[in-house]
Amino acid sequence: AGGYTDAVGATPFLLASSVDDVEMMRLLLAAGADPKLVTATNTTAVMAAAALNHGVGESPVTEKQAIESVRFLLDLGVGAGGVTSFNENALFGPAYRGWNTLLELLIEKGAEVNVVSKAGVTPWLAASGFGDRLGGVLYNKEGADILAKHGADPKLGRPCQAQNKCR
Repeated sequence: AGGYTDAVGATPFLLASSVDDVEMMRLLLAAGADPKLVTATNTTAVMAAAALNHGVGESPVTEKQAIESVRFLLDLGVGAGGVTSFNENALFGPAYRGWNTLLELLIEKGAEVNVVSKAGVTPWLAASGFGDRLGGVLYNKEGADILAKHGADPKLGRPCQAQNKCR
């Protein structure tokens, strides 16, 4: 759905979050959906809403929609601080996309700026254009600066430019 690449174990609710469809999430909640269930790789609805595991350029979702969904999910008690089995967190999606308002929100809500993925990539490296996964790299100086302002260590991790192999 919408370029989402981590559907194994995803619930209908999590898939709705991956395309930032708040109306569908509300309907599924009313039918008894559990917003805190995760995928087989431990991806949360907040991570999916923040565009983690979305191919760059493959999703029609905007930052504004993602922020609305993430706020909705946070209000439901879905945390911003988890990591996947690849040791990625919710910051990777907006770091790759230049969604800097969402970066700030997730950091404010507890997402760790110094997480290092199993491939050695950090959110700072992703924003700086040194972490390529699932397609093109966006150089996001403002995002890298935001992450650094919040304590991201640019010396952590290692660059990965091998398209679709940085996991």
